[in-house]
Amino acid sequence: MRDYLERTKGSRITNPPEFIIKKFQIRVELIHSRPCYIISPREGSGSPKPGGGSDAVFFIHGGGYIFEAHKIHWQAVSRLVSKLGIPVYFPVYPLLPDNTLEEAMAMITESFNLMKMEFPPDTIAVLGDSAGANFTLSLCHQNKHQGLPLPGKLMLISPTMVGEDDPNVLEAMSRQAPRDVMFDKQYYYSLGEIMDTQKRDFLTIPMMGDFSGFPDMYVFSGTYETFYPQVQAFAERLKTQDVRAQFCFGEGMMHVWPYMPAARECRETLGDILRILGS
Repeated sequence: MRDYLERTKGSRITNPPEFIIKKFQIRVELIHSRPCYIISPREGSGSPKPGGGSDAVFFIHGGGYIFEAHKIHWQAVSRLVSKLGIPVYFPVYPLLPDNTLEEAMAMITESFNLMKMEFPPDTIAVLGDSAGANFTLSLCHQNKHQGLPLPGKLMLISPTMVGEDDPNVLEAMSRQAPRDVMFDKQYYYSLGEIMDTQKRDFLTIPMMGDFSGFPDMYVFSGTYETFYPQVQAFAERLKTQDVRAQFCFGEGMMHVWPYMPAARECRETLGDILRILGS
């Protein structure tokens, strides 16, 4: 991880791949000197927006706070725009360790504010995976604290919280780790060294706190993920706060499995996400 960060220092900005550029209309807005891509269907193409669904999607990619967007993220964006016929906002937020969580959150916030100028907040769905799911929760914690509007739906794929301190959850995560084909346990601790988890705020522990007033949540986690016990605890926490949340636990599935194109279960789950966004 450290070797990768050193080799790519200062150059980790995500550009849309060629298949996105050829297929869709793309608008770029510079926010804090970084691009927020707005990907929309070309005129006369794509499916019409279904009645009652979200008007637009705010897409926060994952990558453990340090990795740029992967091809699987852009493939998911392609399906969103093609199947739903609505625009997707894709902020390319600054990454650790060259930047801070606060700088990343500032860029994400301003991108969301830009989106709110074009769409009523309650018609916006926020879709985030892994670290992106954490930023999704952080955005809502922040806006709630500031008395600002929240989005209409939250789609959280494989949320991961590095600042976990419950010994029972940590022990369960250690037992889970050998099953996880994607997320090495040592990476969890290495990332903890980069992040200032002692702050204990909405950026470092987004799955904690008061969720009253949050929009409807749809949470997806694989039972073979290292973070599966953490998401189970999150589900129990939300029950005590009377939050409207639906959890999908993919049996035998890996981290961010809905974006993986290799298996039927992955494609079906992404189809479920599309149906939720369109309803």
